Amino acid sequence: MTDPTPPQPTGFGGDGYFERFWDNIELLQKGNHTLGINTFTSPNSVTKLSELAGLINGLHDRIRVEYWLVSQYRPIGRPNERKAAIYNYDRQSFDEAATQAHQRLNKEIAFYAQPTRSEDEPYPLRLWLFADGRLSIETGSVTTTENPIIGNVLNLPFQHLYEQATNQHTRFNIRART
Repeated sequence: MTDPTPPQPTGFGGDGYFERFWDNIELLQKGNHTLGINTFTSPNSVTKLSELAGLINGLHDRIRVEYWLVSQYRPIGRPNERKAAIYNYDRQSFDEAATQAHQRLNKEIAFYAQPTRSEDEPYPLRLWLFADGRLSIETGSVTTTENPIIGNVLNLPFQHLYEQATNQHTRFNIRART
């Protein structure tokens, strides 16, 4: 078993970030919860993934961590120069850092690495299911203030809503994956 308070990675969060993080973990522990970790990377933070894997291993000693998803910036229909300046870096650097982090990660934790898409890769069908049952579709449009609600899975079968979302995906002129 590792130290109950793993070392804090450098270059992540602000003052007090990890203190609040560990307080929240204690709360989740009491509720016997399972965690999934999603990490978006930048050119600086990608160099810290192996260190972050150590923190997640320590976290897994305290509470079950089911998976860790590491993502490189992925233009999803809303790319802009500001985001590109912050997040863009080469895919090889991401792949190498993700491989090193995966090698260090506890093998009980599923690991997923999601590198950036190429310019010609289609925009994925992205559905968002809210806790109250509402299902929305991400349009990828920068002009919409919110994603449209397709319906509610508590009132309509998911299959029906999925078909409706697929039709809207095409209507928003987003290339569907085949």
